[in-house]
Amino acid sequence: MNLKMKRKDWTWLKMTKNAFTIAEIIIALFLLVVVASIFIPLNITNVSQAERVAKWKNTYEETKYSISALKAEEPEVFNELSTLSSSDSAKAFSIIKPFLNVKYDSNSLKDLKKYRYKYLNGTKVKENSHFYVDQFAILKSGVIIGFKLNNNKSFSENSPKAIMLFDVNGIEKPNRIGKDIFGVNIFSDGVEPFGEGRSKSIIKVNCSPVGSGVMCSKYYLIGGNF
Repeated sequence: MNLKMKRKDWTWLKMTKNAFTIAEIIIALFLLVVVASIFIPLNITNVSQAERVAKWKNTYEETKYSISALKAEEPEVFNELSTLSSSDSAKAFSIIKPFLNVKYDSNSLKDLKKYRYKYLNGTKVKENSHFYVDQFAILKSGVIIGFKLNNNKSFSENSPKAIMLFDVNGIEKPNRIGKDIFGVNIFSDGVEPFGEGRSKSIIKVNCSPVGSGVMCSKYYLIGGNF
């Protein structure tokens, strides 16, 4: 009898050692929740940014093609851009629009009146900034396009004739340069992304949470991480 009791006691003791207590299970679940709360949002953010960057790359290639077509069919346009002032941005934009697959939608244009955007670090883009644009349209792809003539007389002949911004996310937020907004300089012989000609180290710093994000346009085209 005593031998049987001892065996039962030993078996119960082994089961107790091998089993998890309720406290251990609760701690394990808590740790899983903490880890998930950290990494799942990061993964979602990375996926979203990857989609935006992919759209930007496609938009950039389409824009290069469109400007090349414009130059071939209407070569005098670029000479005309040099003679126009900033107040003529609307006129210049109307000339370029037919080559950009713009969607003429009055309802969409009403939404654009409320459209605002910021730099990557959250700073407001002021009206006197080179990157402030107030001429907008929506492409058939849903991308918002902004246009502005460069009328800075101190710039040389090799300076860009105009700039274009592209919000690949449309009206939806974050509406931040470097997140979902990218841009190009328009020259007489083609387009270049913002940040072209700068070193990779400078571009990387600019395309960080403390930077303006302007050079992200180039950074992501050369395979930069996000």
